[in-house]
Amino acid sequence: MDIIKNINFDGFCKRTAALIFAFSAALIAISFADGSAMPFAARCFGIFVWGVCACAMLSLYFDMAGYALSAAVGGNARRILCAADSAALALKLLFVLEPFSPFDGDALFMRFAALTVDAFLSRAHLTYTERRLNGILSDLC
Repeated sequence: MDIIKNINFDGFCKRTAALIFAFSAALIAISFADGSAMPFAARCFGIFVWGVCACAMLSLYFDMAGYALSAAVGGNARRILCAADSAALALKLLFVLEPFSPFDGDALFMRFAALTVDAFLSRAHLTYTERRLNGILSDLC
């Protein structure tokens, strides 16, 4: 229970929460759009952007949780961030596997494309998070 008391949400966590809110707003706006009135290319682009937003929200949330927990524990930050990233990847696969229903014929390709783009974006953000965390932990020693 002492670990929970040591968790401190600093400016990094607040900026990450703001990004999560922006992606969730875009996700809601895309979800409310009427896809039946759009051309095929616009529907595919909407599915792609929806997938990128959903995956980015999961990446940001778990990176923020791993960052806050690593800062509170002060131990091996890489292990905690990798465990958080593994949980995010498992949830992302649920978003990719969801289009296997018979109603979504062309959505599967766009979801895999979104997951591929998110792989690059999430690795970049995880590297940034780890460097920032290592800088904070080295200042504490």
